[in-house]
Amino acid sequence: MILLAILVHVYHILDITDGHLARLKNMKTSYGAWIDGWGDKFIFQLIFISISLSLFFKQSNNLYLILCIFLLAGQGLHLYLAYLTDRFYPDHIKTDTLKMRVKNMSFSKVFLFFMENDVVYHMISLFALINRIGWLVIFYAVYFNLVWLSYVAYHSYKYLKTNN
Repeated sequence: MILLAILVHVYHILDITDGHLARLKNMKTSYGAWIDGWGDKFIFQLIFISISLSLFFKQSNNLYLILCIFLLAGQGLHLYLAYLTDRFYPDHIKTDTLKMRVKNMSFSKVFLFFMENDVVYHMISLFALINRIGWLVIFYAVYFNLVWLSYVAYHSYKYLKTNN
């Protein structure tokens, strides 16, 4: 687990360095930003698959496989709904006052905090160092499913509000 924590931090340092070098040399592109974002999501999924498989083989507990599937499905649904939101509501970021009110609420800020890449990597390292990595899998399995459900709730409320 300590090796996992070290590898996660090495990856994160290299990821940050890559972005800073691209900006310093004025080599940033929309493709580079896209590939960097999806690369982070891919690494995140690989880390959780390997953690879950490691816990499964170490403890012979099927719960970790179920949690891994639950986590990956939750993250996949979240990414898909975020994509649909950006595709079908292209100016939702600028014009949606409801979304801005929701994002500025203290509860929402705390809720969205755990999605930041930096926070995810630090959480993985923290739970690996305290040897409670299974708790992390449980946390993110529940978390990503709450995130996609919040997308559905938000757009359902928005739809009901505009059609009444």
